[in-house]
Amino acid sequence: MNLTHHAREAYVSHGSEEIEGVALDCQKSDAPDWLKRSIAQAFTKMKKLRLLHLSNVELTGEFKDFPKTLIWLCWHGFPLESIPDDFPMQPKLVALDLQRSKLKIVWKDCKLHQNLKILNLSCSYWLIKSPEFSKLPNLEELILEYCKSLLRFTHPSGILEDFLCRLKLFYLMVVEGLKSWLRLRGHGIIDNSESRILPSLRRLSQLQDLSLDFCTHLRAITDLPTNLKVLKADGCFALEKMPDFSEMSNIRELYLRDSDKLTEIPCLDKSLNSMTMIQMGNCTNLTANFRKNILQGWTSCGYGGISLSGNDIPDWFHCVHDDDIVYFIVPQSVGRILKGLTLFFIYSPDSIHDCEIIIRISISIKNITKGTELDARIKPVSNFPIEDYYLWQGQLSNDELKLQDGDKVLIEIISEYKAVKVKKTGVSLAWDKFMNENMIDYHLCAYERRPYLVNDDDIIHVKYDNHITESPDFSKFPNLEKLILKFCRWFYKVHSFIGDLGRLSLVNIEYCRDLKDLPLNFYKSKSIETLILNGCSLSVDAIPKDLCSLISLEDLLLGDNDFCSLPSLAGLSKLKVLCVNACENLRAIPDLPTNLFVLKANDCPKLETIPDFSKNVQYERVAST
Repeated sequence: MNLTHHAREAYVSHGSEEIEGVALDCQKSDAPDWLKRSIAQAFTKMKKLRLLHLSNVELTGEFKDFPKTLIWLCWHGFPLESIPDDFPMQPKLVALDLQRSKLKIVWKDCKLHQNLKILNLSCSYWLIKSPEFSKLPNLEELILEYCKSLLRFTHPSGILEDFLCRLKLFYLMVVEGLKSWLRLRGHGIIDNSESRILPSLRRLSQLQDLSLDFCTHLRAITDLPTNLKVLKADGCFALEKMPDFSEMSNIRELYLRDSDKLTEIPCLDKSLNSMTMIQMGNCTNLTANFRKNILQGWTSCGYGGISLSGNDIPDWFHCVHDDDIVYFIVPQSVGRILKGLTLFFIYSPDSIHDCEIIIRISISIKNITKGTELDARIKPVSNFPIEDYYLWQGQLSNDELKLQDGDKVLIEIISEYKAVKVKKTGVSLAWDKFMNENMIDYHLCAYERRPYLVNDDDIIHVKYDNHITESPDFSKFPNLEKLILKFCRWFYKVHSFIGDLGRLSLVNIEYCRDLKDLPLNFYKSKSIETLILNGCSLSVDAIPKDLCSLISLEDLLLGDNDFCSLPSLAGLSKLKVLCVNACENLRAIPDLPTNLFVLKANDCPKLETIPDFSKNVQYERVAST
């Protein structure tokens, strides 16, 4: 919501009683002072307010008449040293997010928060005292990252221990007081101010996600709860000892980068079947046996893999090439079953890129025999010194690859912006081996199939192609279901037959800067459900009134374009999501369908008029600044 002075008056105007969500973002330096210092009483008439997101806003005045209906309160940059005493009790509050606050104490007189499940106080640099946990009986997630002034938990032993046993997620990152932590012993908690050993956490049976990043004094982790799924301990430079992992049957992700004193993790190879990711770059003193055991025992396919320091490919890889490409022919199976392949490559960050950037890497598998291509994305890596070499190993399932005897296969490692140099690439075919498809947590990171252009294709997918200028003649692709043409710099023309494709459901033509419009025949389509035209330099006449003829349209993404207005969209009865982010010339958003769920209009500095949302009974979220 791009708030102007008119919106200031709208706070107290007729209809404010029906408002359920408000977002005020004043992080930008050009935000007006009156908006940065809004009046708390402006919210008093919003009796149904459930979601409130404030960023760098300082509310003045009294809070006693503030709505008591909040479910989610996010106030980044909270300006006070404690939550005011007159701030009313929020009996329905589930999530409290006060990142980057100036808090020293959360509550002076903490009331019972029966329903609060999430408390995020990260980057509250002046916080010196932990909240009173006895008043938070159902808290599940506590995030205290970068609370540098927090020295210790000062609560009675039984209360603190019971509280920790309930947590499902506990984040401690750059909390300098960790070296003066409280140590569990039996059923009590004993202050051990000189300890640099993490206390026993085995009894924290609900804990699933633990972050200890950059706890630089931490030397040992003695044990962990067996239900833990994610352990993050990057930058723990003094870490020397890890617990036995033989019973950690639920562990999925392990981040232990930059612990160069660590030599092994006992029995980690016994828990590999549940794991999707191990990142231990710059752990330079790992024993040869430990490295061999986890590399040979790895079973997980897809997104995560293993990342270690090193510059040699193990000798069990039968096909190795000194580059980012490896080629092989699938041999005869002779009674064996090909389950997939294990891929291994050695890389280093490119010296011309900032070593702090996130490096996104994808794997292209071209089956030259069948004329198909498959992309598999892997977990981004970052923060590695330029002069060092690192290895990545992962597996790709033949359920996705569909390789057969005699297939000629070319595999290429592709890094975004060529941010890494690949020194060697190796492949080992996995025959009759258990392949663990641990992709359930990564719904955005599955394989992406990209067939070559042949008449039977139901997908056309081209990206970063600076040669293509026009789409193919779609009359030759009667079964086309998905058209994806992304970041094709000189692409400017879509063939007119596109409107006659009866099965086409997805059209994604984003960041094709030379595309000025679509053929009028396009708007005859009755099947298109998702239309993505972000970053296409579309001007004022590029979106015709016929847009409402796309009767099946559910998602319309038009961000980063040049138009200043849109036709009425009220006729798009199935539209659920509309995005016009970064449309810098957009002045007005027209009538919208009543079933719209989400409107995104961030970074639209000229936006003056937005529709009346009172009739949008399905409305869930407006994101706008």
